[in-house]
Amino acid sequence: MLMIARVLVCLVLASAWSVSALPAVGEGSSSEVEDIVRLAQEQDLSSTNSWLRLGHYEEDSSSALGWTSAIHSPAFFLSETGITNPVAELEATIRAFAQAPGTNPDLHPQCHFKGRYTWLLSTLQLDPERFPAVHCEAYSKWTKGQAVESISLLYATGYLGNPASYYGHTLLKFNSTDPARSALLDVSVNYGAIVPPNDGPIVYVLKGMLGGYDAGFSHIQFYFHNHNYGELELRDIWEYQLDLSQPQVDLIMGHLWELLGKKYRYYFFRKNCGYRMAEILELVEGLDIIPRSHPYVYPQTVMTNLSEATIAGQPIVSEVKYHPSRQSRLYNKYQQLDNAEKTAVASVAENIDALNHSEYRQLDSGSQQVVLETLGDYIQFVSDPQTPSDADKSRYKQVLSERFKLPSGSKFTGIGATKPPHQGRRPSYIQLGGVSNQALGEGISINIRPSYYDALDAGSGHVDHSELKMGEVQLRYLDNKLFVRSLDIVSVKSVSSGTTGLPGDRGFTWGLKLGAEQQNLSCDNCLVARFQGDMGLAKHLSKNAVVGVNVGGAIQNNRGGYGSLYAKSSAFTHIRLSAETNFRATYENRAHIDSSEGNETVYAFEGRHSLSRNMDLRLLVERNKATEYTLALGYYW
Repeated sequence: MLMIARVLVCLVLASAWSVSALPAVGEGSSSEVEDIVRLAQEQDLSSTNSWLRLGHYEEDSSSALGWTSAIHSPAFFLSETGITNPVAELEATIRAFAQAPGTNPDLHPQCHFKGRYTWLLSTLQLDPERFPAVHCEAYSKWTKGQAVESISLLYATGYLGNPASYYGHTLLKFNSTDPARSALLDVSVNYGAIVPPNDGPIVYVLKGMLGGYDAGFSHIQFYFHNHNYGELELRDIWEYQLDLSQPQVDLIMGHLWELLGKKYRYYFFRKNCGYRMAEILELVEGLDIIPRSHPYVYPQTVMTNLSEATIAGQPIVSEVKYHPSRQSRLYNKYQQLDNAEKTAVASVAENIDALNHSEYRQLDSGSQQVVLETLGDYIQFVSDPQTPSDADKSRYKQVLSERFKLPSGSKFTGIGATKPPHQGRRPSYIQLGGVSNQALGEGISINIRPSYYDALDAGSGHVDHSELKMGEVQLRYLDNKLFVRSLDIVSVKSVSSGTTGLPGDRGFTWGLKLGAEQQNLSCDNCLVARFQGDMGLAKHLSKNAVVGVNVGGAIQNNRGGYGSLYAKSSAFTHIRLSAETNFRATYENRAHIDSSEGNETVYAFEGRHSLSRNMDLRLLVERNKATEYTLALGYYW
């Protein structure tokens, strides 16, 4: 009995020692919490870049402490003054982490602010047992039991059908460790403006430029974005997998969790998806990928900076993967076919019964394989991806049935692609050259294009043969006089060339242009404001040659008796001679409607030779009342 009593006394003492060694929950832990607060104050944690980034604090001279958070959702702050006071917010956060768990642990600050909690434990090297143990079931479910081994930054190429997507789009993806789990089921996180359904393109651009929209992060499985971008909008996706440590992965995931549903102010040209995604990744110490010297941020620039970034001397990008769109898959396969195979594809595309005709049956089994695989992609391309018709379903099943009769394997060499976006040139352009004008003399040309590309330098994430320019100004210094040759507020030219020429893949082109330009090349004081639009057809003559025709019109202010309206017809061709050299030629006939000026003919030839990734040489010949020749050197920045 005595021995048993001694054992019980030892157990009681050991229990009492354990209780005193660990922090109590509730009021008894206040001294422990205040010790952690003092430790954070001594290390001045509230002024570190990491804490300021976690709170998305931005410099603000109107704030007492010089900071204001970019997030304006009250639920993001634990201090009443937290939106402008990073010191108070950090202290309130530490105290909140010590609160006793309630009936719903997922509402506890440790779960709600998972990124802050992860960062605090790591930065102060705290034992988690210094805070109450809280099981965050919702967060664990979101991260699949934290079975995430890496994070990827994704870039969807530009899409001229929607101003919101002109410059491409970025999003993040969590890569699961489960080998049996499809990557399409991985969680992806998106950032975008919250746009009312009735806001049109013009309203969107204006409000987006002026901060007229709220924006925020949302999450959904990756297959949704893959379907939306790759299948519906026909945009390629490039995936940059990041080489991050597990603590870095955990910090980023935790911070994104606490950002879901919180609201920012959206700005189209700078604080957009590219900026916010880069901001999240910059939680990794030493990573600096936001282009801070520019007043605007393009997603492609973020990808370029990311590809060049290193941590501890090692590249942060471990792998770049290509996810081709529905259109890219079809075009790549079609361009690998020989003439007999293309003829067979065209016959079956017109009539599925042609699978029994000689154009197909006379081919060897290898050619039949690639014809059927191309037809499979073609039927998916022309079908409505949301609700394919019964006829398309039937055609697709017949093609699959024929393919299953043949051996496995294929002559295709894989899905090719243009260069990834980080290998493209920089987005802004300045050009200086010599000019000779038949009517105005000789002098200097100066062109400045803040963004983005024209038909001759489209590539690496841009739409081939197309144009997207904003804010471009062309200056001329002739006969001791400096004047504005033209100003493009926005110029969009979309060319879908219909690479295959098959039914449902006919070429189409359209354009819109708003700005001001000299009435013609024979005057230097005849600047008119002008809005132009046209549409037409385009056709691929070969892999490197496209032609097109358009009809349209323009509205302008009446100056010099030219009237305020004219209709126009035009034709163009783009030809690529090599990877470095290409040219375009355009012809336009203008019929002035409310003027006695009559018809006006305008034509131009422009050749471009790439000297390096970010430098080119251009020759331009134009005719409009007078002829002008320009030879200029351009630099991308």
